[in-house]
Amino acid sequence: MSAPADASPVRLAEAVGALSLATDLANGFPLERTLHATVLATRVAAALGLPGDRQRDVYYTAVLRFIGCTAYGPEEARLAGGDDIALRHALLPMDPARPRDAAGRLWRGLGGTRRARAGAIARAVADRGGLVRHRAAACDAAVRLAAPMPVPAAVPRALTHVFEHVDGGGLPGGLAGDDIAEAARVVAVADLADQLARAAGVDAAVAELRRRAGRQLDAAIVAAVVADAPALLAGPEGSPWRAYLDAEPAPALTIAPARLDDVARGFGRFADLRSPFTLGHADAVATLAEAAARQLGVDDATCAALRRAALLHDVGSVAVPLGTWHRAGPLDAVEQGRVRDHAAQTERILAVCPALTDAAPLAGAHHERLDGSGYHRGLGATRLDVAARVLAAADVWHALGQDRPHRPGWRGDDAVAQLVAEARAGRLDAPSVDAVLAVAGRPAAAVPWPAHLSDREVEVLRLVAIGRTNPEIGRLLGISAKTVQHHVSHVFDKLGVASRAGAALAAVELGLLP
Repeated sequence: MSAPADASPVRLAEAVGALSLATDLANGFPLERTLHATVLATRVAAALGLPGDRQRDVYYTAVLRFIGCTAYGPEEARLAGGDDIALRHALLPMDPARPRDAAGRLWRGLGGTRRARAGAIARAVADRGGLVRHRAAACDAAVRLAAPMPVPAAVPRALTHVFEHVDGGGLPGGLAGDDIAEAARVVAVADLADQLARAAGVDAAVAELRRRAGRQLDAAIVAAVVADAPALLAGPEGSPWRAYLDAEPAPALTIAPARLDDVARGFGRFADLRSPFTLGHADAVATLAEAAARQLGVDDATCAALRRAALLHDVGSVAVPLGTWHRAGPLDAVEQGRVRDHAAQTERILAVCPALTDAAPLAGAHHERLDGSGYHRGLGATRLDVAARVLAAADVWHALGQDRPHRPGWRGDDAVAQLVAEARAGRLDAPSVDAVLAVAGRPAAAVPWPAHLSDREVEVLRLVAIGRTNPEIGRLLGISAKTVQHHVSHVFDKLGVASRAGAALAAVELGLLP
């Protein structure tokens, strides 16, 4: 495959809109639910008389509303017996001021036996600090994931305020009133209104919005929604995608095609952050695949397209409950089907955006094999070009080196032997394997650590990033948990983060993962 010659500007709304579909999957929403809520939020902003630039802030805050939702995935999965998606879906519309509301939503939204659901609720009640940690992690991740994207300058800050309440009872900062970003206040009302209307109808949504006005929600914004609720909450007619694009305040923002990688990188990290076993995977595979392709003499346009597809190849993985990815034993038939479908989900998401259409089939082919044994289409050698072959080899190589629930990471010659065996068996392309191994074997330059981190602090950061507790880190490094906490505090201060999720993303951004 090769990249299109046209280098015309790309609509930013198309790129982030297409990739917001991944946040729908991660929260158990129907696809395009976030687009629908974005249209509603922008209409509410217009009804409030906000000028165009502030309407644009609302628009982009709404479409990226859930970009930090994967930051607390392992903890949510443990609480919900493996299904972090069901837990998020059940709790998103809850009223934090009413514990019974949260318990009821969990009871109705979680799967499994009555005993399993009762256990999840009991664990949630016992972990009173869990919600605080969740909100802090989600906000920390959101600002880091959105910051490199070419979105309006006010958007990253607004994304850190979406869980705040106008009465000061929200999280993570306890902000109140106008101290909460305007875009965040508008999006909080519109997004909740959309969720409630879908679940219980317009009348029930209006009643609940009124009840929360002045506490969780801005009363003036609630009034604007309630005043025209039947029209606003009925949603746009026709294509949600077209309605979403039409809703962007003029002039529509555009970006150079090269800036698409900033969006792609953010959403690759969004998917990888969900599990400590995949942290940094997209970045590493993109670097390996591009370098290996250049080793093989592939042209610049194809290398650029390959890099982008590699950054995005696992976006569809967020549709699979984390308990399935973390299963140490064999998967049942249903779980196997979900896993095989994640590549198709990636392809469907990317195909929505014209600028990413060429990347879609390549990203979706990362688990295809030359002998036809791969998925999701079972393509064989005659239908896999050099880019697809390199991507598959780079993906396998990096995954081999990562610890996974069912096996420890392979190291050194053992890892090489595993990858070479895949080529000898006819599943991976031998020249691509050779190229990946060649670029992976180059020694790293001895340079100082970024952010003035010490060797020990980098060791601690790497273990924090994958979810190790202070006592575990202490045992691994032969130091006390108190000393670990001392190092963690220094690391957080130097990196400017406040949570494990923020530290993990910083480690990826700075290239500090081994």
